[in-house]
Amino acid sequence: KIKVLNNTDLCEALRHDATARDEWATMAFDKTDLSLDAVQQAYQWLVGNSPSFDDDTAQWSRMFEIVCAATADSRAHKPAVANGKYGFDGGAIKPDCVEVTIRELFEYLLWDEIDAKYDVHRLPTTASKDLVSLYKSNQNTKDTISANEQSVDHLGQKWFSILSDASNCEYLASSPNGKPYELVPTLANVATATQNLWDTTTSCTATDNNVPPWTSLDDLVSAWNSTDRYEFNRPKLHIES
Repeated sequence: KIKVLNNTDLCEALRHDATARDEWATMAFDKTDLSLDAVQQAYQWLVGNSPSFDDDTAQWSRMFEIVCAATADSRAHKPAVANGKYGFDGGAIKPDCVEVTIRELFEYLLWDEIDAKYDVHRLPTTASKDLVSLYKSNQNTKDTISANEQSVDHLGQKWFSILSDASNCEYLASSPNGKPYELVPTLANVATATQNLWDTTTSCTATDNNVPPWTSLDDLVSAWNSTDRYEFNRPKLHIES
C-alpha cells in the first residue's frame, strides 16, 4: 500500500477519473472501514502523527488511505444541481436561482448516503404528488431513483413548474395568462414554497387548518424532526446557532 501512495501515475489517474476512484474505494474498503467513527479516528490519528522513519509507516499509510477513500467515495455524496433558465405558461425565460435552492434542500434531506439514492419514503404522506413523482422511477415501482437519473437536466424545468403559481408565494414574473412564476429570493418565501411541497393540506387554506404559514426554515426542521420521523426513517436535523 505504501507503493500505491507513491505511484504518481496511479495517483493522477485516480485524481481525474471519478469511476476509478469509486472502484478503488469499493474494492479496497468495506462499510466498516469507511464508517463515520472509523474515518474520524483515522483523521484524528493523522492529525497527531507525522510520517517519519521512526513511525509505524504502515499504520500511517492505512489511516491516510481511509481518509482518502472516504473523500473519494462518490457514494457518499449526492450529485450537484446546476442552475438553469426556464419559462412557465408561455412566459419569458427566467433563472431558477430560488427554485434550485429549494431543490437542493429537498435533495439533501432525501439523499440516502448508504444506498446512494433519494429516498421518497422520508416525505410525509401529505407531500405534493408532483414532488413525489420527481423522485420515482417512470418505468417501475421503486420509490427511489439513482443519482444519475435525478441529475438529468430536464428535471430543472419540472422543478421550476411545480414551484410556479403556488399559494401564498411571491413572484417576480407573470405569464401572458397572468400566472406568476420566478420566486422572490427571500427566506420567508423559500419557507412558504417549501411548506407547499411538504404539506399540500395546508398550502391553500393554512388558516382554516390552524397551521400557520412557515416563515423560516426552522419550521421545516420542526416538521422533519416531528415524532413520526422514525416511521419515515428520517435522520434528525440539528440547527446550528
